Amino acid sequence: MEPPEQLLPHIPDVQSLLGEDVLTPAQGTATKISELIFIFCVRIEKNPGLGFSISGGISGQGNPFKPSDKGIFVTRVQPDGPASSLLQPGDKILQANGHSFVHLEHEKAVLLLKSFQNTVDLVIQRELTV
Repeated sequence: MEPPEQLLPHIPDVQSLLGEDVLTPAQGTATKISELIFIFCVRIEKNPGLGFSISGGISGQGNPFKPSDKGIFVTRVQPDGPASSLLQPGDKILQANGHSFVHLEHEKAVLLLKSFQNTVDLVIQRELTV
């Protein structure tokens, strides 16, 4: 796996696209970009924990970002923690060390994250909106 800094999208460059007119070839008309979805990988070294909290899941009490989405979301990132430069509140965890977090119970997600030894590879979905 490549180092996380090489896998992360260049967010400032992409944020400049939000609100811009883009041409849709099928319609031949311009439309504004209002939402961009990124899927990327990060590697976090436990020290001693991962440095973030989660909410959601199919049996969870929901999440503050998308109440109708039963995914597992990052709710808090510990400043100066192992994930501080990699994750942000609202990120959705799609996979951890090869285990799918789609349609997963909250309790199972917590147990999985705690069970991993030193390194945790996450697949993250991040949405940017105008």
